[in-house]
Amino acid sequence: VENGPRRLRGGGHPVSVIYGSDCLLNCNQKRTAHGQADKFAGYRAGDLVQYIQCMKNSVWRIVRSIIRLVIADHIGKDGIRGTVEMNKTISNYCYSGDTELKNFFVEDDVVEIGVGAFSNCVNLERVILNDKMRRLKKEVFSGCCNLREVRIPEGLESIGEWAFRDCRSLRVLEIPDSVTDICEESFLSCPDLTIIAKEGSFAAEYARRTGIPLAQHICY
Repeated sequence: VENGPRRLRGGGHPVSVIYGSDCLLNCNQKRTAHGQADKFAGYRAGDLVQYIQCMKNSVWRIVRSIIRLVIADHIGKDGIRGTVEMNKTISNYCYSGDTELKNFFVEDDVVEIGVGAFSNCVNLERVILNDKMRRLKKEVFSGCCNLREVRIPEGLESIGEWAFRDCRSLRVLEIPDSVTDICEESFLSCPDLTIIAKEGSFAAEYARRTGIPLAQHICY
């Protein structure tokens, strides 16, 4: 094995295993994922992502299940608690319907999250975006009924249609001044949501126009 699971700075838990584009070859016999751990470790995640993007979503879900079996003993049972290394993009519907995700921290080199990437992740509670994000695409968090915290960075410019639809546990969302485009139904069926935004910003005007409660961002 060239490299084992990577570890978070200051922590002892391996948080990601790196795979290559050839990790699925010659898998014509039934074997447990634990038994293949040494075979899978040591590759770059970008290769796997490029390989998987050509396949249907159902196959991608199977691959994710295999990955989780390999590292399940290290990350625990409450979802991924560290970072996930991707190749600059998280593809459309990549994690859609994933019931194991609870916390998600977007790596610094990820610049785009695809349509519906986290839709219907019903146990997802917290998402931390990096400061390279420029837009949240259509349905990206739609149906994430337990989502409670999303940190939107300064520099984000747009929030797509139905991006937070049915995020019924989302009560507060701070939207920075840099956001200048929000679709009318981005927050459809978010009954308890309050938007925090600076007076005069696009987000503040959007909240007033759509009837979403507004709290002023206070600068000290």
